[in-house]
Amino acid sequence: MKVEVQPERCQWLKKDEDAVAEGKNDGGPVVYWMHREKRAEDNWALLKAQSLALAKNASLAVVMLVPTKYMHWNLRHYSFGLKGLAETQKALHAKNIPMYVSLSENPAKDLVSTCKDLKARALVMDFFPMRPKRNWDAEVTKSVDIPVCLVDAHNVVPCWEASDKREYAARTIRPKINRKKDDFFDAFPELSKMPSSNTDGKLKETDFDKMLEELKSDHKLDTSVKPVNDRFPPGPSGAKKILDRFLDAKRLGKYSECRNDPNERVLSDMSPYMNYGFIAPQRVLMEARAYAKKNGKIPSKEIDGFEEEALVRRELTDNYCHYVPEYDSLDAAYDWARETLKEHAKDKRPHIYSFEELAEARTNDELWNAAQVMARDEGKMHGWLRMYWAKQLLTWTETPEEALDYGFRLNDIYNLDGGDPNSIVGVAWSIMGIHDQGWREREIFGKIRCMTYKSSRTKFDVDKLAKKYPGPGEAKSGKRKASQDKGDEDDKDSKDKDSKNKSKKGSSSNKKQKSGKK
Repeated sequence: MKVEVQPERCQWLKKDEDAVAEGKNDGGPVVYWMHREKRAEDNWALLKAQSLALAKNASLAVVMLVPTKYMHWNLRHYSFGLKGLAETQKALHAKNIPMYVSLSENPAKDLVSTCKDLKARALVMDFFPMRPKRNWDAEVTKSVDIPVCLVDAHNVVPCWEASDKREYAARTIRPKINRKKDDFFDAFPELSKMPSSNTDGKLKETDFDKMLEELKSDHKLDTSVKPVNDRFPPGPSGAKKILDRFLDAKRLGKYSECRNDPNERVLSDMSPYMNYGFIAPQRVLMEARAYAKKNGKIPSKEIDGFEEEALVRRELTDNYCHYVPEYDSLDAAYDWARETLKEHAKDKRPHIYSFEELAEARTNDELWNAAQVMARDEGKMHGWLRMYWAKQLLTWTETPEEALDYGFRLNDIYNLDGGDPNSIVGVAWSIMGIHDQGWREREIFGKIRCMTYKSSRTKFDVDKLAKKYPGPGEAKSGKRKASQDKGDEDDKDSKDKDSKNKSKKGSSSNKKQKSGKK
């Protein structure tokens, strides 16, 4: 069966499709380097690789290189990822598609070697705008002498199709995505079963448990952060289980009304699975639409609210990381934000906490502690809490640069949805006003939007949350303290969390980063 993948999803980084050798005797397989999209189903990059292989009468192979050192990954991340990969490999093997999985200290170098060993005739890669993957993409493309195709299999509207520049805020990218989204909401074709000759009789299953043990013994994997696979079952099947739980009148049906209340379990909890590529965001959105249409009792505002977050704002974060190389540095902030943070950098902080104290949730703010305990114990922090959590770091660190560094590190160490564009922007929005506007000037925050403990108590039951997720001292004492209970109110939420006025845009130059390196 011929599968058409929209050409707008694809960027040929080297040569083009016409340059791919045709015929069984004119080269080895088309290789798909799987990285971001770790699934066999609903994967436009894999479908492109298969389409290319079938069109050129070639074989197809999938290569997965597991970095031995990657961002702030620890046992929690590797356990979740490897157990999910085991499921993906079985699904590919059932389609007669070999999947070669190995640990790698240098993925770019090892991929080039693998392509040579397999005598690959073309290479297909999935799009991921984070710096490590982009650097590997560039190195591989430069080093191989075969056609190389990059496919955005993550966004509904491919990142480069949605916009050709850094977007200022949700209000600027929303009309662009809404104008094009229906053109890309194609039903996913089924991955075809390859001929048995595609495997040469070799479908070797990887021992993923052994691989995890090797990471511990040979690569000094941090084992202090334990897996949370009971709460978030790994793999595509785990993603479907959690999605089915979300597609319910008590969750999706109350999404817009209750999504900012951490005591209400209405969020989809799909972000870890999207981050690891175990499910396509497009599939999540399609299933939510289908459920609402079939159920008939889900108000349109709930679907609209979910699509605003899972489509518009999520794809805005890919836009940011794609067009802003220094995305985790204060250099990426808008001019007004950089200036106001600099002006207030020496304002007296009420407390200065060490990284270790923060990691252990040993602050005098019960709400912040609850957020940190939630991340530490469950592997995912509630979305509204993450904003409050990150903003308080400005008040407890010596400099804005240190606040950013602590925010990115703490977020990535404990959360399964850390280390992706969505979480990068979550911290960057909170601390340096990315995609936001200037607000009433305050101490420490300057014109950065402020969120306070006192105001939080008017939004939901803080005591209930703090009791469920107590910090080290609170579990025994039952004391409820706060660092900002001074009568301050939050800066009022705007509809878009972005500017109504034309503010000066910040520099997105390739300056050397000062902090927040990953």
